[in-house]
Amino acid sequence: LGLLMRAADLVDFLERRLEGLLHVLASSTLSLPVATASIKDSEVDALGLLMRAPGLPGRKMSEIIPFFSSSSTAPLPAVKQWILRSLKGTRGADSTLLIKDLSKTTAVQREVSLQRVVVVSNCHDCAIYLMVPAAYVLVTGCSHC
Repeated sequence: LGLLMRAADLVDFLERRLEGLLHVLASSTLSLPVATASIKDSEVDALGLLMRAPGLPGRKMSEIIPFFSSSSTAPLPAVKQWILRSLKGTRGADSTLLIKDLSKTTAVQREVSLQRVVVVSNCHDCAIYLMVPAAYVLVTGCSHC
């Protein structure tokens, strides 16, 4: 249960810090109030370090946020609200894949159903291949994997 709470903590962190993260990423509008700032598609794509488009592996954030379909910039408050709504949609998902306590092995996970959260825990000297779409992946307590 503690590991699952850590995955939820990532969502909580993003919800609490999203406005600040977006404002810093929108470097060209740092001097403007958040309410009037805008953000470029390339700037919002930098969020890929923390999150991926749910269910759409390999796609950039700007490719799924509707505000960027016709323009390379979008209002920062609208982008923030869209991302927050998307994050809240992941909270109700009870689909969690737990991979733990593997040692000196290769594991391949090919679940057909969508996994919202994948937790890899306490694995050592392993190669783990996840062939499932996931909104979040938490890797904790692993070494040489």
